[in-house]
Amino acid sequence: MKNKMKDIIDELQIIADDFYQNKIKTGTEKMPGVVRKLGEIISCLAEDQQQELQIILRNAMEAMETKRYIMLADILVFDLKSVLEDTQTVGDKR
Repeated sequence: MKNKMKDIIDELQIIADDFYQNKIKTGTEKMPGVVRKLGEIISCLAEDQQQELQIILRNAMEAMETKRYIMLADILVFDLKSVLEDTQTVGDKR
């Protein structure tokens, strides 16, 4: 799971960079793949982490639906990515 988590974190940064660089089509095309990967690991997380991720993903979806791509990039980097990094750190300590 650790490698999957790192791959997802790396992909989130790449997608966010696409949105920051106004490469909207490229970023949106990559989103389904990373969401699918998140779905694969979410069941391995604690319930409170799952709930936190669901809230973040809901916010990301809303930003995407309203075409606020800079906000979406911020959510990916500062919310989703940081939660996954925290989760990975907690997993390393176990």
